[in-house]
Amino acid sequence: MLNLRRFSIFQRFAILVGIVVFGLIVLSISSLTHQYDALKNEQYLKTQNVVETAYSVIDHFYTLEKNKELTQQQAQLQAMQAIRALRYDNTNYFWINSYQPKMLMHPIKPALEGKDLTNNKDPDGKALFVDMVNIVKSTGEGFIPYKWPKTWK
Repeated sequence: MLNLRRFSIFQRFAILVGIVVFGLIVLSISSLTHQYDALKNEQYLKTQNVVETAYSVIDHFYTLEKNKELTQQQAQLQAMQAIRALRYDNTNYFWINSYQPKMLMHPIKPALEGKDLTNNKDPDGKALFVDMVNIVKSTGEGFIPYKWPKTWK
C-alpha cells in the first residue's frame, strides 16, 4: 500500500487532482463512445424507415401485378420510375440493384444502369455492392457503411 505520509501536502493534492482528472477523462471517453453509438443507431433506424417507405412503393406495384392490373414489366417499370423520383433529406436518393449485383436503376448516374457492380469499390477499397448483396442473402437486411461520391447533373 502506498504510504502518503512520505509525500508533501502539495504532492498529495497533485495525486488527488491527477486521479480526479484521469477519472473524468475515462468517464468522458465512455460517455462519448455511448453517445456515438446512440447516434449511429439512430441514423440506422432513420435509414431503415426511409427504405421501408421506398419498399412500400415497390410492394404497391407488386400488388397491382398480382391483381393482374399491370403486367410484370409494367409494374417493374412504374415502380422504378417512382423510386427514381424519391428523395429524402433533400439530396439522398434510392437506387435498385440486383443480386448479381447489377445496377437496375440509379437516379443520379443513369450510365450505371445495366452495369455489373461486382468490381465497384468505394475509396476505401470496399466492394460495397457485393457486401450489400451478401448481407441481404444471409440475413435479409442490414447496413453496409460505405463512401460514395454525390454528384448532381
